[in-house]
Amino acid sequence: MHEAVRAFSSKLESSTIEIDGQKMIQVSFATQEGRKRKNAGWPKKRPEYCKFALYKENKDINDVINIICKYLKMSTHLFSFAGSKDKRAITVQEVTVKKVFATRLSQLNKVLRGIKLGNFSYVKTPLSLGDLSGNHFIVVLRNVTGEDGAMNRAMCSLRDVGFINYFGMQRFGNSLVATHQVGRAILLRQWNEAIDLILKPRSEGN
Repeated sequence: MHEAVRAFSSKLESSTIEIDGQKMIQVSFATQEGRKRKNAGWPKKRPEYCKFALYKENKDINDVINIICKYLKMSTHLFSFAGSKDKRAITVQEVTVKKVFATRLSQLNKVLRGIKLGNFSYVKTPLSLGDLSGNHFIVVLRNVTGEDGAMNRAMCSLRDVGFINYFGMQRFGNSLVATHQVGRAILLRQWNEAIDLILKPRSEGN
């Protein structure tokens, strides 16, 4: 029950009291002294960071972290991850957060929608951008129409030859320079052209 109170809000603290022989749980707003006790309650031998697997559906990672922080009443700066996953997809990735109990995080699964937290462990160091060796994708094609023979040939070509990589806003950002022009220059190995397009002065002065 005390864990549930902490998961509901970091501004609350609870204690067990006894009145007329009956044990009750008392909930009140946390005082500054109470917050100090809460921080002092972190086990000394336990690593400072809780690492967990984050499952999300059609959501941006930063939006998800903001949602979690809203429930936990804490700063987004305490969370870290190795990289951003696609927004329009079902993705799973690891996240670390400083000095938050796994039980508190798991309580959020009762209220989150399209988001699940699990596979908790405690680690000594947080994740940082670049701490990953690669991504694994499962691509699903829906409502495909056409002859079986043509689709089989297309799938065999995809397997044996591959496909043209897409150069989009995720790689170069959203700017006045069309990103496909940057991608074309890179494909043609026109490195100076690509750099000039990326660094081209903008009319708004940015």
